Amino acid sequence: MMRISDIIEFSVKNLTRRKLRTFLTIAGIVLGTCSIVLTFAFSYTITTNIEEVMKSGADINQITILRRKYNPNKGGNKKGNKERLQNQNQDQDDVTLEYGDELVKKLSKINGVDFVFPQCETYDLMQFYVGNQYISPDFYFNTMAFDFNICTPGNLKKMGYALAPNCKFVKDTPKSKKKNIVVGSLFPYQFVDLKAKRWEDLQCDIYGILWGYGSKNDIEPFFDIRKEKLKGIVLNSKGEKQLQNLRNKLYSGMDSKNFEDDDDDISEDTAVASLENLSGSKFDIDITGLITEGDFDLFNNRNWQLLKELREKDNGWESIRKLTNIYIDIDTFKELKKIKEKSNINNFSLNDNKNRNKFAYDKITVVAKDWNAVQGIVETVQNNLNYKTKSLLGDIKEKQKQSAGIRSMLLALGVITVIVSALGIANMMFMSISERTKEIGVMKVLGCSLRNIREMFLTEAGIVGLCGGIIGVGSSYGIAKGLSAIVRLASSEKFVESAAGSKFRTELIEFVNNFTNMFDIMEGKDVIAIPIYLIIGGVLFGLLVGLISGLAPANRAVKISALAAIKQEQ
Repeated sequence: MMRISDIIEFSVKNLTRRKLRTFLTIAGIVLGTCSIVLTFAFSYTITTNIEEVMKSGADINQITILRRKYNPNKGGNKKGNKERLQNQNQDQDDVTLEYGDELVKKLSKINGVDFVFPQCETYDLMQFYVGNQYISPDFYFNTMAFDFNICTPGNLKKMGYALAPNCKFVKDTPKSKKKNIVVGSLFPYQFVDLKAKRWEDLQCDIYGILWGYGSKNDIEPFFDIRKEKLKGIVLNSKGEKQLQNLRNKLYSGMDSKNFEDDDDDISEDTAVASLENLSGSKFDIDITGLITEGDFDLFNNRNWQLLKELREKDNGWESIRKLTNIYIDIDTFKELKKIKEKSNINNFSLNDNKNRNKFAYDKITVVAKDWNAVQGIVETVQNNLNYKTKSLLGDIKEKQKQSAGIRSMLLALGVITVIVSALGIANMMFMSISERTKEIGVMKVLGCSLRNIREMFLTEAGIVGLCGGIIGVGSSYGIAKGLSAIVRLASSEKFVESAAGSKFRTELIEFVNNFTNMFDIMEGKDVIAIPIYLIIGGVLFGLLVGLISGLAPANRAVKISALAAIKQEQ
């Protein structure tokens, strides 16, 4: 009766006597195990990333209604080609689609819809100023127009906006000289001081703090928006020139080299010494609400570190931008839009609505009551209203389909490799039995049991499978970490900056961006993550393949006649 230690020692010696054959057989198991582990790890990573996307605040209940015609025909005919061309260029046929209040009403009536959130956006609608000293910067504030009737705290939260306590969206009285607005927490930090004597005093260096090059860890705004009287003005063409001349005069006082001839261009009809004398439609402004982010609150819990961390995250600047915007009611937007259009200012950029016969929104978002209703709403919008749609849930399903093809390919490769490897192990064991027939006969004559002989050959096959499994899992782990390191390198700021002029680096960055976007790989996460249970499972899988492959050869070994085996010549 052989001891277990003797069986293992005997098996190892037999394997090491035929090193090349053992190595090639183990290599097959390594390839098969590696392919299968990477397949399941890839699937696990995609599933984990999707779950994290959902937990990150992204709402899978949202559906964006695109201003493009929906055409279910995906064939290669002329009609299909024309439809794809329209999708790329947004042809005039798309522009004729209704994208205003009538569409919002139709969308609101669809079964499963919680609410419809239309919005407009522009950057040059209104200037703001305080007294005769502080005014909006050259690039104006970005203005977002919402329907204040649906801007409840709950609805805003679903749309990704956090309203500070005791704040609210208040609709304006039509044609009133007083306008209610909601502002982002960074609103008062963006004004220009017309009495500044130095460039560093001209404006609060909010972006210096965000990027870490500011000289202070904290700054105070020029004024308290809760106490100062804020004024708004929709400038006409004369007012635009007056303001530009006022700014040029300010800048030339600080740096005469840049604006040494500006004063000569100031005519009598555009010269202005006071903000109150600017030409345009003026309004009193009442700030009724404050949009915040996390623990950042302008008046209570200001946290600049939060904003610094926020800019490093995916869509971080989009969240910060919300804190710099102003928010007005959609009816107020329409009123101010008409005033602006009458001013004959060429740079007015309200989503080219002035070129359309009817008012149109920039974006319409439908929020479903729950994610189960999303698919039904999408089908209704596409088939009944003839509009294309975009939704996170749809993107997730599409990416799952894309990843399924890759997973199937890897799995098929792994299965084929494992089958070939299993046959290799069996072939190796049969050859070993053929070469060791006399040795088997001697073992039987000396009283070695059939069980011990079977165990010896199964142990050899198991060792091959176990080694292949361990090396395969290790290789999979190394490949996963290597890919993640490449993605992080190609995504780093230093690498991107150094890519200029290098075709290889540019193409690598483009490939990495497409890959991470395709599979929703979040920033800082591994491209392929291998959980501990998959590591253990991979090793056991290799061992199991070895044992199963060794069953037939082991059974054949025990059936060899001892007398015939002894008589056989080597």
